[in-house]
Amino acid sequence: MLASMANRGASSSSAPFTKSWKYHVVLSFRGEDTRHNFTDHLYSALCQQGINTFRDDDELIRGEEISSALFTAIEESKISVVVFSKNYASSKWCLDELVKILDCKKSKQQLVIPVFYKVNPSDVRNQRGGFGDALANMECKYKENMQKVNKWRAALSQVAALSGFTLDEHQSESEFIQNIIEKISKHVLNTACLEVAEYPVGMQAQVQVMNELLDLGESDVRMVGVWGTGGIGKTTIAKAVYNSIAHKFKGCSFLANVRERSTSHEGSVGLQENLLSDIQRVKNLKVTNVDKGVTIIKEWLSRRKILLVLDDVDDMEQLHKLVGACDWFGAGSRIIITTRDKQLLTAHDVNLIHEVKILDDDKALELFCWHAFKTSEPPLGDYMKLAERAIRYAQGLPLALKVLGSCLRGGSIDKWEHALDGFKSKKIQDVLKVSYDTLDDIVKEVFLDIACFFKGKSRNYVIETLEACDLNPRYGIEVLIEKALISVEHGDYIRMHDLLEEMGKDIVEQESPTEAGGRSRLWFHEDVEHVLTNNTGKKKIIGIMLNSPKKDYEIFMDVDCFSKMKNLKIFMNYNVCLSGDIGCLPNMLRVLDWYRCPLQSFPPNFRPKGLGLLNLPHSRIKQLWEGLKHFTKLTSLNLELSEFLTEIPDLSGSPNLRYLNASYCESLVEAAVNTGHFINVLLPGSEVPQSFSFRKDVGVLLPNDNDHLLDLQIQIPWTSGFENLVLCTVCEPTKSFSRPQFPHLSLLNSTYPGNDYSVSEGLTGAAHVGLRYIAVPRKIPLPAHMKRKSDDQLKSSIHRIINVNYKGGRGLFKSYGVHLSLNNMPKYGFGFCSMPEDGDDDENKEELDDDDVGDEVRLRKRKKMTSLCISMHTGSERPVGRTFKGSS
Repeated sequence: MLASMANRGASSSSAPFTKSWKYHVVLSFRGEDTRHNFTDHLYSALCQQGINTFRDDDELIRGEEISSALFTAIEESKISVVVFSKNYASSKWCLDELVKILDCKKSKQQLVIPVFYKVNPSDVRNQRGGFGDALANMECKYKENMQKVNKWRAALSQVAALSGFTLDEHQSESEFIQNIIEKISKHVLNTACLEVAEYPVGMQAQVQVMNELLDLGESDVRMVGVWGTGGIGKTTIAKAVYNSIAHKFKGCSFLANVRERSTSHEGSVGLQENLLSDIQRVKNLKVTNVDKGVTIIKEWLSRRKILLVLDDVDDMEQLHKLVGACDWFGAGSRIIITTRDKQLLTAHDVNLIHEVKILDDDKALELFCWHAFKTSEPPLGDYMKLAERAIRYAQGLPLALKVLGSCLRGGSIDKWEHALDGFKSKKIQDVLKVSYDTLDDIVKEVFLDIACFFKGKSRNYVIETLEACDLNPRYGIEVLIEKALISVEHGDYIRMHDLLEEMGKDIVEQESPTEAGGRSRLWFHEDVEHVLTNNTGKKKIIGIMLNSPKKDYEIFMDVDCFSKMKNLKIFMNYNVCLSGDIGCLPNMLRVLDWYRCPLQSFPPNFRPKGLGLLNLPHSRIKQLWEGLKHFTKLTSLNLELSEFLTEIPDLSGSPNLRYLNASYCESLVEAAVNTGHFINVLLPGSEVPQSFSFRKDVGVLLPNDNDHLLDLQIQIPWTSGFENLVLCTVCEPTKSFSRPQFPHLSLLNSTYPGNDYSVSEGLTGAAHVGLRYIAVPRKIPLPAHMKRKSDDQLKSSIHRIINVNYKGGRGLFKSYGVHLSLNNMPKYGFGFCSMPEDGDDDENKEELDDDDVGDEVRLRKRKKMTSLCISMHTGSERPVGRTFKGSS
C-alpha cells in the first residue's frame, strides 16, 4: 500500500500553505534616483512603524552577489514596493528584480505596490517617454536575447497596471509617504503571519472546512469551535485560518496557550491586556482587574469587526472573561476557539464545531516522510517497510508522526528497527496526558478501565460491566467523548487511539513499576501469570483480564493467589486455561466473565453478594448455586452453549435480573424464572430479536406470512391483573415493510378502533393497552430437541410457543400463546388457547393438538414442551412466576 503511495511523489499539500515571511516589505528602486532622498525617507518611516523592511544597501554583505541576495530577499518578503523613477528602466538589475517580483506575486500570493515617483504611470505601462527610450536601448544592448527584453516589457506593463501611489510635482512627500505606510500597515500589522508548521500536510482541506463554517460573507458575529484530542493539529489549523483571513478584519488577536497562561501569574487579566493591545495596537496597555477588563472589551470592541482566536481553552471562566457573548463584538466578527473539551463549546452556545480527525494513510505517510527524509516519500526497500511500521504506531496523529520522523531522521536501518521496538516519547505522552489530568476521579477510573480492558467493546457491555462495579459509566463515557479521549462508532463500539491506550496503561504501570501485583489493573498475560503463580497480588488490584496471544496458554495458580486481592471486582478470562485451586475466587467480585469455565459448580463458600454480571458461555457448569437468593444485584446471567447445564435455580432472589441467556443448553430440563418483572429469556435453540430485549411488556409474536392473518379475530379475556399487552408481527425486515393492522382485535367485545386506546380500569385493572410492532427476521430456529426429529415428525411439530403469565383470579384466563405450525396453514391463521388454572401440575399439562388449529384448538395430554416464561409486573400486586420444563 505504501509503495503505491510513495510512487505518486510529492503532493501539493507538502508545500507551505501559509508563509512565515522573513521581511514584511522589500524595496525595489533605482539607487541613483532615490537612494538618498525619497526611498531613504520611506525606509525610515517603515522601520519606525515596526515594519521589517529590506533594502539592498542596508542588508547586503560586501562582496556578495547582488542578484542572488536580492532574489532571496524578494522571495522572503510579504510585500514588494516598487519605486518607479525616471531612470528605473535603464537598470538591468531593476528590471530583473521586477520580473522576479511578478513571479513571486503569482507563486506566493505576495502583494505588489507600485509607487510612481515623479513619473507618469501611463508612460511606465506603455513604455513611453523615458521608459520607452530605456527599453529601446535595452533592445540594442540585448538584441541577441530579445526574450529577456520582452519579459521586462511585460513586467513593466503588468506592475504599472496595479493599484498604487502616484506623486506629482505639487504633493507633499511626507504626506505621500504616510499614505503608503497606512496601506502597508493594514496588510502587515493587522495580519502578522504566524508560524504554522514546517510541513503543513493536508492543511488546505482543513482551512477550507473552517472557511465554510466561518462564512465571512455573512455580517453576523460568529463563534466557531475546533475540537479534537491533544496533538491532532487544532492549533496548527487555527493559525493557518488566521493567516489566510486576518487581512479582512479591522483588528486581530491570536491568544495562544490560554489554558497554561490563565493559571500563570498573568491570569485572565494578562489575557485581556493581550487581546486589547493586539486589537487597539497599543503597547503596555494595563487592566486593573478582570471585571474591568470585561467592561473595556465590550466598550472598545462592540463596534469593531475583529478576528479573535482563543487557543487551548479548558475552562468556562476563560470564555466568560474573554468572549462572554456575541454582542461584545462588532458585526462581521469571528471568534475561533480551540479545545479538547466539546462540552465547553456546547455550554457556551458554540454550535459550529469542526471536529479534527486523524490523518489518513496517504497524508500520514507524507507528513512522516517530510520529517524523516525531507521528502514526500520514503526511499525504496527496507525504509519503506519501516515507514509502514511507524505509521501504524502513530495512527494518523500529527504530533506522533512529527516526533517519530524527527527522531529517526538520518538513522540507519538498525537504528530505525531498534527505535521502533517499543518506541515511547515523553513529549507525546505529556501532551496527551493533559486531557486525562483534567478529569474527575470517577471519570479517570472509567478511562483506565477502557484503556486496560474494554477498548473495542460495545458501549452497552462496558456500561453494564462498570455499573456492576458501582461506577457511573454513562456519565464517564460521555465526558470522555466530549474530551476526545474516546469515540463511539461502527455499531456503538468504543474506539480509543493506540497512543491514548498506551498512556492509560503507562499510568497504571507507574502505580507499581517493578511489581505487577501492586497495580490496580492487570491485562498483560505474563504479568497476570506472575501474580497468580507467585501470590504477589495485593488489595490494590481491582481488575484482571486474561487474553493471551498464545494458543493453549496455561497458568498454574497458587492456592492462595486471590487471598490478598480484597478489592478485586472484575475477573475476565477469554482464552487462558487455569489450573490449580480455581475455586478460590474472591467474594468481592462484581463481574465474572469466563469463557469455557472448567468448573462444574461453584464452591459453597463463593458467595459474591455484589455480583452484577455473570457470563459463562461454553462452560462445563452443571448447576449454579442452590438458589440465587443472595445475588440481589445480579443483572445479567449468560450460560449460552453450556451443554452440561441441567437446571436454572430459582431467580426470585435476583430482582434486578434483566437478561438470562440459556440458549443451546441442550441438557437443560428445568428453569424457574420467577423474577417479578419482564426479562429476556433465551431457551435452547431459539433466538429472541434484539429489539425485544429489556421490554417491560408482554410480547406475542404473530407470523405475517399472508394477508388473511391480519383478519384474525383476537379476543383479550377479562383480567384484573393485566398491565400492558404488546402484539407484534414476525416479518422479513425490508424497505417495503408496512405496519400491519388488526381490524378485529377486541377487548370485552369492543372492536379495537386505532393504534392506542384506553379501557376502564375497573374492568381490566389496566389504564392503557397499546399495540406495537417489531420487525424481526422471518426465520425462527427450532428448539434443539426438535432438530433431532425426522422430517415427517417435524412437519407436525410445534415450531414455537410463547407463554405469557400474569396474575389473575381463580378460574380466570391464566396464559395464552401463539401456536406456530409448520404445515397445514389454516384459513384464518393460528389458534389461541386458554390454559386451565391447574396448568402448573405436570400430570395435567396438555399441549396444543397440531392437527386442529384455527378457530378452535383442542387440548390433549402432553409430554414435552419448550416455552418462554415471562413474569410481568402487575401494578401494586406482587407478580407470580411459573416454572416450565423442557426435555429432549
